[in-house]
Amino acid sequence: MPDLKILIFLFLICAFASFVQRTVGFGFGIIAMVFLPFFIGSYGEAVALSGLCSVLGTAFTAYHYRKKIDFKSVVFLSVGCMIMTLLATIFLKTQTNDFLVKMLGVILILTALYFIFLNGKIKIKPTVPNAIFTGTLSGILNGLFSTGGPPAVIYVLSAYSEDKEKYIGTIQAYFALTGIYSIIVRAANGFVTTNILMLLPFGIIGMFIGLFFGCKLFKYINVKVLKCCVYGLIAVSGVIMIIK
Repeated sequence: MPDLKILIFLFLICAFASFVQRTVGFGFGIIAMVFLPFFIGSYGEAVALSGLCSVLGTAFTAYHYRKKIDFKSVVFLSVGCMIMTLLATIFLKTQTNDFLVKMLGVILILTALYFIFLNGKIKIKPTVPNAIFTGTLSGILNGLFSTGGPPAVIYVLSAYSEDKEKYIGTIQAYFALTGIYSIIVRAANGFVTTNILMLLPFGIIGMFIGLFFGCKLFKYINVKVLKCCVYGLIAVSGVIMIIK
């Protein structure tokens, strides 16, 4: 049985990550991977646990907004993502934990800087080539770091900035589809271990609690302030990962 402190930390991390995901449309993997590598023995297992915990929440939200989903965008984004997730996961097996944690730190800092200074300033036209390219970049980040959300979010938000429900439905459907695929790939490469399966129920409970409160409190939250706090946390965590 895993240590009680680890179970409590996992519960709290997944609750907070799910809360952020429900309020701003993405962020579960980013938030989870800020903390999970510090107390999960294997970096690859941390990536797998993050993916397993997030996929149920995204599938639940996608089903709720199923009438608003643009399935064409979901399919073409997923094509590039699925190919690169497989290749990135295979590459992951050849790297050391220290190298991957430092690389994750760099990715977190760049992600935070983008959303602090450039969010909304970059527009991507919703074309098939752009969807495939965006999905490819998302797949690399997803396979290596379980943080493939930002590129896809930029694409979908550019396309549906005037329809919040269509944005939420489409991006969550994409996360759910690619998340299920990622779990299969990681399981086939040995990252879904007995240890991860023992931790999973506590992460899922935390995820659903975060999802519940995110849904209930969404209209009362100052999303702009929440985003600034989250991005600040991500940037600081990235710096710690690089210098530790």
